[in-house]
Amino acid sequence: TGALNLGSGTIGGALVANSNGGSITQAGALVVSGTSTLTAGAGSITLANTGNSFGNVALSTSSSASIYDSTALDLGSVSVGGTLKAQSASTVGQSAALVAGALDLISVGVATLSDAGNSIGALSANTSGVFTLNNTSANLYLQQLGSTAGVVTNGNAFNLTNTNTLYLGNGSTNGPINVGGGVATLSSNRILQYG
Repeated sequence: TGALNLGSGTIGGALVANSNGGSITQAGALVVSGTSTLTAGAGSITLANTGNSFGNVALSTSSSASIYDSTALDLGSVSVGGTLKAQSASTVGQSAALVAGALDLISVGVATLSDAGNSIGALSANTSGVFTLNNTSANLYLQQLGSTAGVVTNGNAFNLTNTNTLYLGNGSTNGPINVGGGVATLSSNRILQYG
């Protein structure tokens, strides 16, 4: 029980870490070929070293989480009560549902989050590839959560299927969609502006 520092190193199999309510951090790069299952209870999870390489990442915390992958980021089962900051120097995908109060996504490549169980309350994203999101939360707000306001796809498509209300900001910092020369395809129960 208490803060858990995972240090640094290479693991050929799976990594399972449970801090029993403390924060989970690292001292250096982690290279894990198998699944990393990280449980922090009310503690935060911060694994943002730019040398990280994970096979698959499952996260559970009622607080916030930050994950960086220097290769393709594959998200397993994710439950984050606050904001999940997910960064990849390659693509972003998932193999299980992502549930988060908010998602701050940065991807150098394609980002595909199409699981039917996804539930995200607020979103900002900056991708250099097509961004596809399926979301079933009560409402989805496009916001500025980190350095990006709303959704920016740098000339690539943004495909959103949202079960409930989508709130789009009408200012520079509260949730626009900027696809450049790409195409935005939005499917939502209703779409409202705010801000």
